[in-house]
Amino acid sequence: MKKLYTLLAFSIVTIGAYAQCTINSSVFTSPTDYGFVPDTVQNLPPATVGVPYVTDIQFHVSPDTTTALGTFPFIDVTIDSIVGIPANFTYNMNPSNGVFPGGSYGCAGLTGTAQPGQENGGPQGNGVYPIIIYATANVDVFSVPTAFPTTFTGFKVVIQAANNVPAMANVNFAVSQNAPNPADKNTEFVINNPNTGNVQFTLYNILGENVRQVNIYAMKGETRYTLATGDLPAGVYLYTFRSGNSVITRRMTVSH
Repeated sequence: MKKLYTLLAFSIVTIGAYAQCTINSSVFTSPTDYGFVPDTVQNLPPATVGVPYVTDIQFHVSPDTTTALGTFPFIDVTIDSIVGIPANFTYNMNPSNGVFPGGSYGCAGLTGTAQPGQENGGPQGNGVYPIIIYATANVDVFSVPTAFPTTFTGFKVVIQAANNVPAMANVNFAVSQNAPNPADKNTEFVINNPNTGNVQFTLYNILGENVRQVNIYAMKGETRYTLATGDLPAGVYLYTFRSGNSVITRRMTVSH
């Protein structure tokens, strides 16, 4: 019976990990580094037709805002909706209610699988899907809670054809979802690097503890990196690839 309870608890944790993105405050360079990772310059990694897509936007909410009247604390920022994501894609929030107190960390996860034809979709018919984030900032203005609607633009998902992966190699820093996933003894990542240089790989367990860190010398274009997972306990992990100021964060599962 105890074993049954243990298996049930593990199943619940695993389901919860897939249901929400995982907050990863380590992608911010300091406790006062506020905003989004990736930002709208780096933007989201491209999606490929027929390939499962998993990516996160990590964010750190500033504790206050400065106006002409003075500096006032954020009570919270609420994500009201995210529009423009391609069909067959969904998003989830952590916390799940989309309410982020001032000074807190959070994330929005985007998952889906692009279908044939979507590489020619989007407003301009070129496979580019602009994303708009509608939010409400609740600010304590002279002890009066005041709501300020706000809109974040600039994020986009670019869907490319199944045979078009190399075309992006010299444009954006991108990393494929590891395969196989779940992994047993080994799993592989494909890194598309715009320049030759070191890429830092970090693996975290579900508690946020750093369990492995490696510097990978990646050539300009495509580099394949194989991670040995045979000695890792079964479970859900979070991994990041960092190249300069570009950071990509995703989840993977180890199952023996």
